[in-house]
Amino acid sequence: MAETFFEAIHEILSVQRWNFLPRIDEWSEAENIAYYTHIAYALSKAAKFSDNETLEIIYRCLLKSFNKHYLSDIPIKTRDAIKRQDEDAWENIITDAAEFTANFFPRELRKDVIKYMGYKSSYNGQKAELFEEIIKFCQYQSAQEECHYNESIFPENYICTKKEIANKFATLTNLQYLKGLFEPMRNYINSIRLLKYVRRWNRLNRNMESTVMAHIFVVSMLAFFFSSLEGKNQAFRHQCIVRALFHDVPESITGDIIAPVKKIINKKDSTFWNTVENSMIAVFKDNAPSFIQEEIDKYDLLSPFPKQDLGSVASLVNECDKFALVLECGFEKGSGNNPVEMKRAFSNYIDDLRNSEWPRIREYASIVFDVYF
Repeated sequence: MAETFFEAIHEILSVQRWNFLPRIDEWSEAENIAYYTHIAYALSKAAKFSDNETLEIIYRCLLKSFNKHYLSDIPIKTRDAIKRQDEDAWENIITDAAEFTANFFPRELRKDVIKYMGYKSSYNGQKAELFEEIIKFCQYQSAQEECHYNESIFPENYICTKKEIANKFATLTNLQYLKGLFEPMRNYINSIRLLKYVRRWNRLNRNMESTVMAHIFVVSMLAFFFSSLEGKNQAFRHQCIVRALFHDVPESITGDIIAPVKKIINKKDSTFWNTVENSMIAVFKDNAPSFIQEEIDKYDLLSPFPKQDLGSVASLVNECDKFALVLECGFEKGSGNNPVEMKRAFSNYIDDLRNSEWPRIREYASIVFDVYF
């Protein structure tokens, strides 16, 4: 059982969905959270929500399922059986898990995080019901897609689950409106889904394999965590989260090309790989909905992190990206596997983080160093 925020992240990376059914398309809870958060972000932009409204939805997406480090993946039919027996019992389970999980966050964040982890959202304003329905729609959409792929191989095992998901969709008051927003961008969402199949550290034998989609979850959680701890304003936090969500999206097209290989590609021309990558990213961008294209341009979402841009959104998210890599190496080492390449990466990046311009990153990097070095 997790005792710290970072251990909870570790467990979210480990929780496997649909663990009660045969599967050919296996997703971790971390991958699922990152995926439906991307869908929710796109729907928010399609609905023309403000940045502050979009940020509320993203926070709810990232934190709503974070309690699964504690509860694991409880099947829909089991949850519904509990609710039929006693609706308050299920609400109390979620409330208890939220309170337990909130204690993993620093004291100054606990009141903020617990409102996003409860059974019901604590939004204020006229759009509260719509916000919550958007998130449910995205969760149901993700589940429906998992069901679709697995049903093609194990049809008899997914009859009930398929029906349960359809029943969940039917409870949404705004279902037709949300479908109308979602359907025109289905191809774009499918391209985001490919990040689940891009394996990180592809040359190494791993005890705990990870994907780019799972990595995006970790970086996004860290972006929320550190931008909040650093006392940044709402606009800065919004940009951090969105930059984190998109920072490795190009890998859905290029694959995870590691630094040593990029050096080989650039042997004769130091700009060659950037030219190739930019041409591929341009195709991705052209196929994205216009409102996503506008966000990409507005926040420079698909560009590499600049080397020197102190105090910026890019600087903080870049540090979160490094921190996620350090955690990944530490988790692998904790599993009993410590490949030379990951050992070297941990050593190099933890030194960078312990000398970060961001005080709270320096603080927590030292904690991680003490645990995993």
